[in-house]
Amino acid sequence: MSRRSERMKKRAEAEHKMNKLAEKEKQDRISLIIVAILLVVFGVSVFNVMRIERARRAELNQIAEANADESFKNKETGRKLHEDIAKLIESDIGSVICLGDSFMDKTFPTSLNDVIQGEIIGDINEEILSKASVYGIGRLQIPVFDEETKNETLNSILARNTVVPIRLAEHIEIPGGIEGVGISLVDNDGRELRFNNDIHLTINGIEGIVSNVSGEGMVFTRLAVGDPASLDAGTEVLADSIESFQGAVMVLMFGESYAEGVGELVAANRSLIEGYHSDRYIVVGITQEGSELDREMINAFGDSYLRIDKSAYVAEEAAKQIFTVLSERGYFASIKQAVEDALVELSAMK
Repeated sequence: MSRRSERMKKRAEAEHKMNKLAEKEKQDRISLIIVAILLVVFGVSVFNVMRIERARRAELNQIAEANADESFKNKETGRKLHEDIAKLIESDIGSVICLGDSFMDKTFPTSLNDVIQGEIIGDINEEILSKASVYGIGRLQIPVFDEETKNETLNSILARNTVVPIRLAEHIEIPGGIEGVGISLVDNDGRELRFNNDIHLTINGIEGIVSNVSGEGMVFTRLAVGDPASLDAGTEVLADSIESFQGAVMVLMFGESYAEGVGELVAANRSLIEGYHSDRYIVVGITQEGSELDREMINAFGDSYLRIDKSAYVAEEAAKQIFTVLSERGYFASIKQAVEDALVELSAMK
């Protein structure tokens, strides 16, 4: 091969190499451009994802804050509703107090309490808890008290309720220690007073409990150690004040056996009503229609008297009848309306 041909061959080979190198450089530039584009696209995608995530988190935070604020408002509303109804119970009702004889055993006041709470208070306590998530507050209820008077004389019941004055029947030596001492009590007319159920009494400033001890009769036990006291017959004895119950809704249920005559029974009921300063009461006669007791009670108390047939007395049914009368008189109307309004407000909570 001539030198010229060899030079041309080498030149061609060199040009081919240069062309290949140029093509590789071109491909590398294209790859770099593609990588750069992909990086930009990826960066934009990541930015968008982060922006969306930030927006989502911000929205969730707003929702959480709104829910927390709503929950707080609900709790505040629930507490306010509870407080308002509790105040209304105290101001408009105070309590329901039951006074009566053996017909009014523990079954009756329990039955009356169940009817009152069920019909007036209803499910408000559960709704305040479930809708407003309010914990640590007492249950709303209308207090129903049973004054223990079973097997006590009518005069003793009046004395227990501060309607009849109480005095020592005879001299008594009260020891300084906390130990029982026999005691006899009378009213101003000298009639014996006998308390079969414990009663808190104060004698000459000494507080104590009078209990009826089997085989010993009534026994006075002071509540705190103090100076001995020698007290004469006629010394005044004070029963606990009923001031906190004044104005209460009263249910009076005494049988004929408690008095020497119907007139005395009527007078006793009136004395108790006056003693409690109550204009909201019902006097129940456990008797037959047309009996002397029935006629005198109607004359004395009119629409505030309710007759329940003695032969058909059932505590649960008597409680329903008595509640119906009390309710028809509107004694519970304001509380019932407040509870209904509260339930509507609670049901609207989110």
